[in-house]
Amino acid sequence: FFFENRTLALITNSSRPRKMVAPRTSQNSSQVGSIVFGREEKSRMTTKNHALANVRAIREAEKRNRELASTQKKASPLYKLKQFQDVPSRIDQSIPKTSDGKKNFLRKGMGELKPKAVEIFKKRFEKPEYEEEEKKITPRKSAIPRERTALKPRSETNFLEKNRALSMPTKKKITSSITSSTIQQHQVGTVPTYILERKKELEAQRQSEAAQREDPDAPPGTVRMPDTDRLDMLSKLAEQKKHVQSSLHRLPLALTTLRQQTHKAALEKELDKLNDSIALFDKPVVYIQQDDT
Repeated sequence: FFFENRTLALITNSSRPRKMVAPRTSQNSSQVGSIVFGREEKSRMTTKNHALANVRAIREAEKRNRELASTQKKASPLYKLKQFQDVPSRIDQSIPKTSDGKKNFLRKGMGELKPKAVEIFKKRFEKPEYEEEEKKITPRKSAIPRERTALKPRSETNFLEKNRALSMPTKKKITSSITSSTIQQHQVGTVPTYILERKKELEAQRQSEAAQREDPDAPPGTVRMPDTDRLDMLSKLAEQKKHVQSSLHRLPLALTTLRQQTHKAALEKELDKLNDSIALFDKPVVYIQQDDT
């Protein structure tokens, strides 16, 4: 019974005509079609060029800085070395300075009266009228004689030294105490007093040296050594002793090589000789062998 009813219903439904449904074109359908979910929106978005945006921002900032600097720029003085700051300028200050404004120069043909096109056309067909005029004969100028002398050599002035001398503080001139009156007071032909005093000092020195040499206690063939020479010799011996002692102190404590040992022995021997010489010249009176000459 169930199958019979089912087949009957199918037959009845198939016999009925179907209704044609038109597509939805209402406002709601357009709104539904325009809906885009989050994932689709992210995929459809264009990527931003951050590098290009940064370059544009930098250029705009540079442009603003240039405009700001040009408005705030002031005329700064020219750079000059510290040592030449006080040197005056050689440029003539009386020359009038030209204005910094725009200069209007004359252009070619501004002062000429240009003829009209009609006059130019007429002149082409008209015959030129020549007027005979007497030519004025001007006398020729005489040639300037050339100078046969050699050119003046170029002056090689050192401007740096000149400016340095100008920048340095000027010293006061030391006026000499010798005047014309004092020069006139000197008697011509007389020996000055300072020369006479110097002669007396040299004579006294010779006499003292001779007295020291002619010592009665001196052994035969010897002469007493002057005190100045003796003290001079003492100072030289002391310097030599100091040098030998410093070289001894620089030697190592353990002398392993033969060369080091011989060097130390030579230094010690030299030090002993210096000590003996110092003890000899340290005495108040020293006799030396007289020269045969």
